[in-house]
Amino acid sequence: MKNSKDVSFLGHILIMTLALGWGVAGAARADLVAFYNFESGAVTDETGTHADGVLTNGAVISDSGTATGAARFGNVLDTTAWAKDGAILGNWNPVSASGDLTIACWLYNVASSPVETFFVQKTDSWSSTNMMFQCGILATDQSPPGQVRWMRQGIAAVTSTQAFPSNTWAHMAITVSNNTTATLYINGTNVGSSAWSFGTDTTSVLTLGVVPWAAAINVSYNGYMDDVAFYDEALSEDAVRALIADQGLVAHYDFESGAVRDLTGIHADGVLTNGAVITNSGDDRYGKVLDTTAWAVDGAVLGTWNPVSASGNLSIACWLKNVGTSSYETTFVSG
Repeated sequence: MKNSKDVSFLGHILIMTLALGWGVAGAARADLVAFYNFESGAVTDETGTHADGVLTNGAVISDSGTATGAARFGNVLDTTAWAKDGAILGNWNPVSASGDLTIACWLYNVASSPVETFFVQKTDSWSSTNMMFQCGILATDQSPPGQVRWMRQGIAAVTSTQAFPSNTWAHMAITVSNNTTATLYINGTNVGSSAWSFGTDTTSVLTLGVVPWAAAINVSYNGYMDDVAFYDEALSEDAVRALIADQGLVAHYDFESGAVRDLTGIHADGVLTNGAVITNSGDDRYGKVLDTTAWAVDGAVLGTWNPVSASGNLSIACWLKNVGTSSYETTFVSG
């Protein structure tokens, strides 16, 4: 009989997403150029491509369970001070050379505003020569009120056919194909598409929730943001829907809390066993990881719940770093 030590996994389980569910969901794609989930307590690009963003004017990272009652989102960007607060990401350009872009995120829009508020933008002024793009939610006195508008000065905006929900989490995505067509999605549904072209100021500032140069009027976003992803491709409608975590995702462990915490909030925390620890990977893309290199029957016990759907469907996705070989087959997930 094999010694049980010999079949435990020898390696770091390096996780950006360990997802168990009935369908493939999540942000990890080859065309992902930046991803902010705020679990580190900072505006950290989890791909490791860009320097950390900077919080401005009272914006904070808050716990979504405390702030919104939805623990599954973990830490989120909180701009509810509504004091021109948000995050400055830098001057880098997320648009591909061929003019493709997707921006996807979860938003919790606290309330309608008397002015249009912008949750993402790349612009240095209202001028058409300084603005690549902006996306915001129309004010209560604008027409149509509460609708999402993707815009820049000098061309017609793309406006959603329905209002964005308030006081609940909803998924938002914008895709641009070949610098010619922009499409808006709310909760994975196409809500508007029209002709589009980007502005030319590729070095303008890229921000979340705040328009830092708009001192005369507060057009910063009033709400919470999470899982902000930039892709240098125009994702298909099916791909946008696959990003929506509540479509089949039943558990998600990223270890950034220092514990085996299910970020969906569905299951109790897992338990580390026999010397397994949570360590820093040394790679900004992965952050904290489950470390089983003691190779002493160490790992994490998640519980006795069943991730398989009633119809027999299951997907398990994770990042692994195997640091050595064994004389026996080693198991990194079992049930």
